[in-house]
Amino acid sequence: MPHIVGKSIKKIQYPISDGGYSFLFEVINDRSKLIACEFNKSLFFLKVQKQDNSYYIIKGEKATRPSPVSILQNALYTYSNLCLNDIIKSNIKYKEFEISKSIKDISFFNDLMEKNKNKIFELEIGFGSGRHILDLAKNNPDIIYIGLEIYKPSLDQVSKLIEINEITNVFLCDYDARSFIKNLPLNSLNNIYVHFPIPWDKKPSRRIFSEDFIYSVNRVLCDKGNLNLRTDSIKYYEFVLSLFENLKLEIKNWKNKKISTTSKYEDRWLKMNKDIYDVAYEKQEDNSFIDDDNEFVFDKLEDYPKLGNIQSKIENKYIKKDYGFIKFKKSYSKDDNVIIPLLYGNEYLYENRFIYIKGVDISYFPDIPTKHPLNYKLHKAINKTIGCING
Repeated sequence: MPHIVGKSIKKIQYPISDGGYSFLFEVINDRSKLIACEFNKSLFFLKVQKQDNSYYIIKGEKATRPSPVSILQNALYTYSNLCLNDIIKSNIKYKEFEISKSIKDISFFNDLMEKNKNKIFELEIGFGSGRHILDLAKNNPDIIYIGLEIYKPSLDQVSKLIEINEITNVFLCDYDARSFIKNLPLNSLNNIYVHFPIPWDKKPSRRIFSEDFIYSVNRVLCDKGNLNLRTDSIKYYEFVLSLFENLKLEIKNWKNKKISTTSKYEDRWLKMNKDIYDVAYEKQEDNSFIDDDNEFVFDKLEDYPKLGNIQSKIENKYIKKDYGFIKFKKSYSKDDNVIIPLLYGNEYLYENRFIYIKGVDISYFPDIPTKHPLNYKLHKAINKTIGCING
């Protein structure tokens, strides 16, 4: 993780801008400090912590970390020049970089699909080296491909390959696939590829495949659209087979099926004569899915909430519902800004967001939750709980 360590922190007046970065405000608690940053319309937090040796470390806040990583590195470099005294350790330096035209925020994709309703869209989850998705894109220039990858080096590497090869029909996103597909329009994808997902044998709840995932896939696939799994794990293969059997959905499956483009990872196993397993599911016409036209809007507070109210009524509060859970974490506050870290979801999927309270106004930071019926339900409970601050 990029970070910089110094002996002391100078006070600065917010908002302040430098080098294309805007540092909007800071909030604190007894453990650390968050600094809200904006760059090229991307919002994220930097985090400042005091170490045991009384030095200060500045790093990115994990849940809001931007892509590519150069944005974060330069933000840390710029902010440390403004406020950090006597730098004693740093693993970054300022880099000139161009904003990738292929890496996009999640909000971009609904607009892309709305403007290209006559186009075919396909999705690859966890594209790794990018060999498969780039080969598909080159051979099918009229199809728009979306690639999801949470491993930052792969994301940066493939975005560079897209630019070098002047490929215009691939767009990338750093986002959890289970949340991403819930945010897409109904019947919007022709194919979904999941090649060699992490098996998570010791933590099966982290597997991308679940009954909830298959439900979401059914929602976003068009009629006769396909979900394709390719794995070298017999345990994962059998697990997926059992999921489809429990849901009474028909599939096709193969062992050592040959495909036109293999990944570097797969090539390694093929040389070792390791077995490869495929599962293919084709969606049949289904009109039972309806998108709710809901909004993630909060009620205004009657007056500015004092931090003491938050600590006593919301901070570290856990709410369990039959459909999911909500966890409010330790809050931050300064002047008229309050930030409350938030974890919410269910056994299949959870998300991190921050609640931003400024005066009597409330919003999510850096963006709204994934648009999904579960999150709309949880939002209503969050909104109701926030309202108790003044009570």
